[in-house]
Amino acid sequence: MIRIPADWKLYAAVVLPVLGVLALTAQAEWKVRHGPEWVIPIEGYDPRDLIFGHYLLYRYDFNWQGQSDCGPRPRPPGTSAPQSAPSIQAGCCLCLTRGPKGSTDPAVRQTSCTTARSDCEGWLRSEVARPPLRYFVPERQATVLERSLRTRSAALRLRLSSGKPAVDELLIDEKPWRQVIPQSP
Repeated sequence: MIRIPADWKLYAAVVLPVLGVLALTAQAEWKVRHGPEWVIPIEGYDPRDLIFGHYLLYRYDFNWQGQSDCGPRPRPPGTSAPQSAPSIQAGCCLCLTRGPKGSTDPAVRQTSCTTARSDCEGWLRSEVARPPLRYFVPERQATVLERSLRTRSAALRLRLSSGKPAVDELLIDEKPWRQVIPQSP
């Protein structure tokens, strides 16, 4: 006969939340490793903050292409003002389309989330793509990384899952930053 301890509720109260966290972590890790990979350039650097620690404050440098059909309406035809990058509107999604083979910078346009889910190769919810965004860096490399980012091109390699990015690696000159920046002891 199996004997159940009297304090099984205490064990369940401790073990079940731990198992839940482990399951959520495993699910997120699986999405990062198995989702489609994208490389998106970034800009706007400020890797140090005395309150929050060492991080890279950035925004995506999207390659805006095509007509955006969400958010403010575009200028009427015939206006002479140059078309600038649209502001990322809440409630919209960003549609990512891969360029020619070998190209790492996807074409991006703003669209409804319904359209993005069905018509795009990858998509991001506008709320997770609006600056400022953070990428944490080790304290010992923060100063060297800051100087490198001001003079070199930077991008993030990420995977998309349900409109949310999972950052895999910070790239400097198309290489993982740990290969470019000397490691401190």
